[in-house]
Amino acid sequence: MKFSDILEQRRTDQLSVGLTNLSPLLVYTSPSDVFQFVNILVQKSVGTGWPVFVTIDPSVHDASTVEQFVPLFDDVIETRRTDDGDQELRVRKPEPTNWAAF
Repeated sequence: MKFSDILEQRRTDQLSVGLTNLSPLLVYTSPSDVFQFVNILVQKSVGTGWPVFVTIDPSVHDASTVEQFVPLFDDVIETRRTDDGDQELRVRKPEPTNWAAF
């Protein structure tokens, strides 16, 4: 089934779209092709009122690859693990915040 068919059939439902990790796509496909895919997916989903959640592992890709996806999203949250093993997060976009434990 095509994604556009799902959009049409479920248009009135309150759903969200998730891509749990772009990193495998980026390993096997060019960053520009993955960007184009994600851009279309985001535009179609947001046009239906569905939020889109995407993760990417920045330790696997160079900074420019990761950065090219930032403009596609209204909000960007970064996570990290401290030297002590604690997890922290911060909002990067729209307004940057300080790192906080979670």
